[in-house]
Amino acid sequence: MAEKPYAAANEPHQGKGAEARAADSFAEAAGKALGGLSALNVLAATPRRLRSLLSRSYFQHSLPRTPNGRTLAQTLYHLADSEAVFSVQLKSALVSNEARFAGYNQDLWLERLGDRPVRIEPTLERFALLRAENLETCADLTAAEFESVADLVRTRAGHDLLHLNPLEEAVAGPSREASLLRGVPMARDNPFELPTKRGRLIVICGIDGAGKTSQSLELVDWLQLCGLNATYHKPIGIRSDLDFLAERLGRKNHVDLFGADTARLLRATARWVSMTAACATLCDHTSWLVMDRYAYCEYAATRSQGASNEWLLRVMYAGLPTPDLTLFFDVSPEEAFRRVSERGVDNEALDDLRAFDAGYRGLPEMELFTHIDGTGDFAAVRSRVRAMVRTTFPELRATEIND
Repeated sequence: MAEKPYAAANEPHQGKGAEARAADSFAEAAGKALGGLSALNVLAATPRRLRSLLSRSYFQHSLPRTPNGRTLAQTLYHLADSEAVFSVQLKSALVSNEARFAGYNQDLWLERLGDRPVRIEPTLERFALLRAENLETCADLTAAEFESVADLVRTRAGHDLLHLNPLEEAVAGPSREASLLRGVPMARDNPFELPTKRGRLIVICGIDGAGKTSQSLELVDWLQLCGLNATYHKPIGIRSDLDFLAERLGRKNHVDLFGADTARLLRATARWVSMTAACATLCDHTSWLVMDRYAYCEYAATRSQGASNEWLLRVMYAGLPTPDLTLFFDVSPEEAFRRVSERGVDNEALDDLRAFDAGYRGLPEMELFTHIDGTGDFAAVRSRVRAMVRTTFPELRATEIND
């Protein structure tokens, strides 16, 4: 299917000609390929999927081929070219009210290239750099800004899948990265396999001092009183251990020792192992798991510390199950700082809490969270949490346990 210029986000081609209909047809096919997958996760995984395909293919210029006859090398060249176009479309959508974006007939351009050899490594590097830049652009958007380009981003992700899925099937089946996107265990890809009917997952997140831990424990106690098989889990943290190592080596902290990217990767990996082990309990469909912090917290922390590998963490966490309910405890950084200072256990700077709060509020998932006013006394917040849990899960609406 020839890929035509995209329409502006959220603007259908009503009453337009053949080119517009072709664009609509392509966007529909891309949307079908994407299905319920996260567009950003798909976009972040594509460079690694391409690398995996190349490593598994010995004859890139002859095998495998997509249904439209393109070789893997030609597909790689096409993806790199179209990513440059996507970059322009994305930026145009954010700064312009134009209804259409410039494009070109990519099939004709590949025909023009003929049998010219494709330089694999430089082309893959060009694509990876462009993709990383476009993901950074998306990561910096507010929820409203992201919504304005959501259709464009979803179509781009579906475009990736339309090309990669057939190639992976032709080589040796879905790649590790592809299986992670769908949460499907393949060999060592996922340490757990969740059945279609799984337990309930409630996630509580927010900045330090928001009251996550105390309310999570209280929620588990309440669910148990309701007769449910509820457990609490707080992903393991290694920050203090890394800071201790940094101090022994004469550094200020672990970020100073390792750099922001490596520091975030180390901490996120430890929590990934902890979270996946906890989520394995969801194989029991009667279980209720209350998770004190989740993948979203790692994304927010990555932004707050100025790390550039959020895309890598998103690929790492792609296999985790989607929560049935995510509660975001909404507390001002100033109030959180006061609470942290009073309890005297942690040592958090106000500026760090402000950056963490901004990191959360910039996440594309933020609009999907259920916000809980975390201010006021403990009992008031507890009542808000229980009311929202009752609203979300019908089986709890008739419970007689007092608030």
